[in-house]
Amino acid sequence: PGVSLFFAMEDVHDPMMAFDSLLGAAKQMSSQLGGVLKDESRSVLTRQTEEHYRQRISDYCRTQLSGIE
Repeated sequence: PGVSLFFAMEDVHDPMMAFDSLLGAAKQMSSQLGGVLKDESRSVLTRQTEEHYRQRISDYCRTQLSGIE
């Protein structure tokens, strides 16, 4: 059993803020329910993975600002 949380970067005004809110909620739920956070490949979510996601979001935002797709 599990819960999946996600968002589409193109559907939010501030993807980084949305990610941080989503991650905070996921951590709180995990703590309260005694769960384990996992990444998109179902490996345990690490700080390194969190930073990788933040980099992907930054790259996406930079691409959107420059008009490159």
